[in-house]
Amino acid sequence: ARAQRQAAERAAMRKLEEDAKRKAAEEAALRKRAEEARLEGAREAQAKEDETRRRHELARVQAEEEALREKRNAERAAGHFFAANFAKLKRRLRGRAQRRVDDARLSALLWLR
Repeated sequence: ARAQRQAAERAAMRKLEEDAKRKAAEEAALRKRAEEARLEGAREAQAKEDETRRRHELARVQAEEEALREKRNAERAAGHFFAANFAKLKRRLRGRAQRRVDDARLSALLWLR
């Protein structure tokens, strides 16, 4: 009877140890999965942040290029404006000078008569 009782106690102890090992293994697996999920979340957050930073950088570069293009267009327009005004001024002055020459010729012709 004592041998039977000892065998039953040993079997019970073995079962308790196996249960404890299984429970520890399950907890370790859960912790590992939780850590992997945390790392995956961190990677996703980092990727999203990188993407946002890249988009902002791209938008900044495009804005700078657009500003430069507008500045060049404005300078070109100002150049055309000044060139046109200068040409108009030259034409006006040439017209005045030509009229003076014509007036002088006319008066000379009249005077010669």
